[in-house]
Amino acid sequence: MEEQLLKAKQLRQKLKELIDIASRVEPNLASRLRAIQQPIIKMKAGDLASRKYLIKGLEEILADAEFWLCYRQASPEDQQILAGLLQPIYRYWYLYMFRNWFHKHDKKFEKWKEYFIRGMCQQNDANVIRQISSNIIKGREEGKDSKYQGADVLNKMVADKAMATDLMIVASKANPLCVQLTQSSDKHTHNKLQCWQETLVYWEIKRGLFASYNPRVASYINSLVANILSGTDGIKTGEYKQVSIK
Repeated sequence: MEEQLLKAKQLRQKLKELIDIASRVEPNLASRLRAIQQPIIKMKAGDLASRKYLIKGLEEILADAEFWLCYRQASPEDQQILAGLLQPIYRYWYLYMFRNWFHKHDKKFEKWKEYFIRGMCQQNDANVIRQISSNIIKGREEGKDSKYQGADVLNKMVADKAMATDLMIVASKANPLCVQLTQSSDKHTHNKLQCWQETLVYWEIKRGLFASYNPRVASYINSLVANILSGTDGIKTGEYKQVSIK
């Protein structure tokens, strides 16, 4: 518990430091971080330390903010070098999606922030996301099929809660695809599909796949992986497609 208390204090201090920096160089990011900071300041360290999903999410957001502020303060030449060092999936996240998040109005922010602060912001389909990610990375490392060549996958809490994106993925053409997962038994799937596409258009996400699945179907993870990898190179810019595994 002492380790968690120390981490909670460090994160609270880190948040303050990043807000100070962002206030000078990236006011929109500072504003978003302040909105997260306000309820956290009022918490006792023990209360903050006990909320593992809040701690995990805060670590993620602060790491992303810290990278962006380093990038933002670099010279144009150094920015170009930094961008070139990033893997394509991280380049897409930091230089496009994360930047969009704090520059545009997040319509869902107040709602998901409340759950986040209460430590209840666990990602939906978290186990399925882990299995898909592991399968794709393993397939790439083993080189067992050309469709895995160059494949990389990333999931971020902000992308999930604000942008209806469970996974961001690139493959051989390094062309990012945003994926939303949902169980096909969900009676609200049709409404979710419509909201998903509207959300992607709002955030200027150019390519999307809405994948519904039935966990009772044998090898449904493999089917999801196959459809996602196919979509990375097969879905055109401006297309938002749906696949159903049931």
